[in-house]
Amino acid sequence: MSHLEKKSESPFFREFLLQELTRRKGVNRAYSLRAFAKAMNLNPATLSQILSGKANPTLRTTKKILEAISIDSRNRRRFIHSVIATELQKVLGSS
Repeated sequence: MSHLEKKSESPFFREFLLQELTRRKGVNRAYSLRAFAKAMNLNPATLSQILSGKANPTLRTTKKILEAISIDSRNRRRFIHSVIATELQKVLGSS
């Protein structure tokens, strides 16, 4: 796989967030997207758009997310890289 995320694949940041939401729901069945957003100090609509692929996190949003969730250094770097790579694809276009 290249250094940039492939267009047909979901970026690491999105998969990570979906897995974390699923994990939290496994611990507490009543846990919601709204609660997840609140835990990260994000607007629920913003998080919903990120999870659905309609939007990508800004660097400020990325910082909020990484400050709020437990993530090891390797996955932290992967998360940041995937945000930047996705934004570069958007700006530069991809074939």
